[in-house]
Amino acid sequence: MEEPTYLPGLIGMLEPFEDKPRAQNVLVAQDAHVVLFEFAAGQSLHEHQAHHAVIVQCLAGHLRFEVGGAEHDLRPGDLIHLPPKVPHAVHALADSTMTVTMLVAGER
Repeated sequence: MEEPTYLPGLIGMLEPFEDKPRAQNVLVAQDAHVVLFEFAAGQSLHEHQAHHAVIVQCLAGHLRFEVGGAEHDLRPGDLIHLPPKVPHAVHALADSTMTVTMLVAGER
């Protein structure tokens, strides 16, 4: 059985790069991987897709999430779930922190 993992203080843990968001794995477990992203206002992740189903959560700031021709404003506490291979993009409207949880259960 895997031990529980506690991750305090994710907001402000990273500094964005000057020209793009910074990302760092903060949890790699048997059933999920969590990546922390830190954006400066105006930075973006251009359209891409994830191999896995993902849950994206805004922890701080204000993000515009584009998927399927729709735009969703994500603010602290908001989340969105995407099935695998759905094209999407993220734009920071303010300095922002988000997590992406990749749901990888059953892949091993």
